[in-house]
Amino acid sequence: MLQEFRKIISFLKERKIIKIAILLHQNADADAIASAMGLKELIHHFIPSVSIQLFASSLNSLTGNLCSHFKINVYDNLIIDDYEAFFFCDVNNLLQLGELILNQEFPGDKPFFIIDHHSFHEFSERADFTIIDQSFSSASEIISYIFYQSGISLPKNIATLLLAGIMSDSRRFLITSKHIFEVTNFLTKYGDYEQALSVLATPVSLSERVAKIKGMQRAILKKIDDDLIAISHVSSFESAVARSLTSVGTDLAIVVSKQKPSQLRISLRCKKSFAKKHSIDLGEIAYQLSLSLGGTGGGHITAAGINLPNIGDLPNDIDKLKHEVLKLILDKVY
Repeated sequence: MLQEFRKIISFLKERKIIKIAILLHQNADADAIASAMGLKELIHHFIPSVSIQLFASSLNSLTGNLCSHFKINVYDNLIIDDYEAFFFCDVNNLLQLGELILNQEFPGDKPFFIIDHHSFHEFSERADFTIIDQSFSSASEIISYIFYQSGISLPKNIATLLLAGIMSDSRRFLITSKHIFEVTNFLTKYGDYEQALSVLATPVSLSERVAKIKGMQRAILKKIDDDLIAISHVSSFESAVARSLTSVGTDLAIVVSKQKPSQLRISLRCKKSFAKKHSIDLGEIAYQLSLSLGGTGGGHITAAGINLPNIGDLPNDIDKLKHEVLKLILDKVY
């Protein structure tokens, strides 16, 4: 992994690139911000003179507090012509950027790189270099592992941020990986573990709590043998609702969210035991369905999402839509 990153650094030096933009997915979360700041620090270690800015079309509520606490600037007005190279961090395709590159041609003849831990997307093949490894719990863990391999000391704020990013995406280490504990031990030598915990302890917003309650109320349950499947719909916070549905007992949760007149987001969550029982990978299911539906999708074995810029041939009526989405996903599972 360090070897691949050194290739990227050599590439940047050879091209004499001095203006870089790091691009994050829409509704950027703690892992996106933490990994991007860690990446920025890494690049600056090897090329001190380079100018780097972070961009995201939107932030979630926790990330807004994180940026305020650590005084991080994230911009939403990317002008592609102003930068010489681009890094995709915690994201691996254009549609997940939201409106960040709206009405702009990307990347033109400019190089771009992808650092991510989600399932493969065909857009990745176009990148000049990629560091993509699904065995890592988060993009923050990947960046931290590169620091660990290189033996580079971290500033306290960056180490603390990376700890927060890892804890957030691993759900406080409920999701583990091969290197997560050695990397966490490495980060605690430089960062403040208690501070990382405290910045993640932001109270859940009223709007998210309302979405979770509505999602529970609207859930339709389907029992297949010993499996309990739930499908619901909300206008926002669909991933949080899906996570809540699995936490209260469903084996597989599917939550749809209609965005604007014709856009659709689908969030998928399942228990590890369910994925193992049926030998499935929700990230792969999301990716395959997104291809057939004309959108983008991906994720992990037990958590994934699909973004459709156009609802296409799917029904507009929400009940009929949920029925059709449920059928499409269950056909991939059973």
